[in-house]
Amino acid sequence: MQGISELSFVSVRENGSFDTWAPPRVHTEWGAMCAAGRGFAREAAAYIVATHDMAFLGSIVRRISETGLYSGEEVGFFAALPGALTLAGGAMAIPEPRTRARARRLPRSAGLIEGEASPLRRQG
Repeated sequence: MQGISELSFVSVRENGSFDTWAPPRVHTEWGAMCAAGRGFAREAAAYIVATHDMAFLGSIVRRISETGLYSGEEVGFFAALPGALTLAGGAMAIPEPRTRARARRLPRSAGLIEGEASPLRRQG
C-alpha cells in the first residue's frame, strides 16, 4: 500500500505536513476534470480501506471546504466516492449500525394513581 504522500491529490507542505486536497489541475474540459476526480476517489478509497483510516476522508472534505473551489475534480470525487469505497472493500470496513431495541409503549396512565397529575406537567 502506498503512503499518504504518494497519493496523487496529496501534497507535502514546506513544514512537512500534508495538504490532503491538492489535486493537479491539468484539465480544462468538465468531463476530464470529473474523470480525474473519480480517480482521486478510487485512490482515497483504496487508502482508507487498506489503512482503516476513515478520519482521512474527513480531512479531505475539510480541505475541500477550506479551499472553496468546487470544480469537476471535486464533483467527480464526491460522485464516485460511495462506489469506490464499496468496490475497495469499504463496506466490510464500516461497522454495521447497531440495532435498537424497540421502545415499549406504556399506557398513558402507567405508573400514575388515578386522578394524580402527571409528574411531567408543571404544577401551577
